[in-house]
Amino acid sequence: MLFELPWWWLLWTFLILSFGIGGSVYQWRMTKKKSGVNPVELAIDHNIRQARGEIVSGPSTEQRLQELARLHRDGLITDEEYEAARKQALGLG
Repeated sequence: MLFELPWWWLLWTFLILSFGIGGSVYQWRMTKKKSGVNPVELAIDHNIRQARGEIVSGPSTEQRLQELARLHRDGLITDEEYEAARKQALGLG
């Protein structure tokens, strides 16, 4: 069991993990700073660009239409479902 281990072993494990993770984060931040990029500003800029829609996530419209065509061709969606999903993917309704 976890609590049957000696206290010093649990403390040692905690310290090793803490310094390992902390050291990795510190190294990442220093690498970004040396390249002239502030990591905090980088994260804020990314969030702003994502909110503005400049960063698009998910499949493109073309990929979505191809997927819908495949589902319709394979008989997994009806004609009505296909047309409704197609209009939604194109932003028509």
